[in-house]
Amino acid sequence: MNGTEGLTWLRIDADCRNTLRSANLSLDTVPREGVEVVVKQAANDNSSRENESVRICDALVSEGARAAEILGVQLAGVDMITTDTGRPLSETGG
Repeated sequence: MNGTEGLTWLRIDADCRNTLRSANLSLDTVPREGVEVVVKQAANDNSSRENESVRICDALVSEGARAAEILGVQLAGVDMITTDTGRPLSETGG
C-alpha cells in the first residue's frame, strides 16, 4: 500500500475552482511548461484506513479552543505537538 491507497482523482469542487480563479486561471487554462499551478488549498482525500483516532484530554481541547478564541475565529484546525495526548501541554513540554 505505502500510502497509495489514499490517492484519488482530483475532485473538481468549489475549493478547486476558487483556487484557480484567485490565480486568474480556469479549468480550461493550459499552463506553460514548467509553470507550477496550485489547484486546491485543502486536500483531505486520504483513505479512512490511513487515519488514526486518538483520545485527547479535556485540557488539550480547552487549549485548542482558547487558541481559536484568541484569533477570533469560530472554526479552526489546531496542530499540537505533544508526547502524550492524555496530558496538558504544560506537563509534556508541548
